[in-house]
Amino acid sequence: MRAMTKRAPRIDRTCEVCGGTFRGTVRARICPGCAHANARGKRRKYLVDEPVKRLLTERYDSRVKGRVAELAAELGWPDWAVKREALKLGLSRPQSADRRPGPAPGPQGARNNDQ
Repeated sequence: MRAMTKRAPRIDRTCEVCGGTFRGTVRARICPGCAHANARGKRRKYLVDEPVKRLLTERYDSRVKGRVAELAAELGWPDWAVKREALKLGLSRPQSADRRPGPAPGPQGARNNDQ
């Protein structure tokens, strides 16, 4: 027999988008129809507008130690978000495969299990 799991009680809610009523949990704000229609237009946390683009193009330099952290602190973003946007803007480039740390590709990295 399957154990019963506790579910949040469903109550009548009003959708913030369309104003229609639906049955949902206490935290539900958008009806399922609006949530499905709005799924592609997810709100981005780190928006890049013209002032941010200008700041990154003027001051981003991955060769200067601490520059990414400085820009991240100024924007209130994490370091990875600054690096990602710099990559999208063409200000940096991803590390080539031969420069990445890790085991060297080729036969010396492979094991021989025929012994």
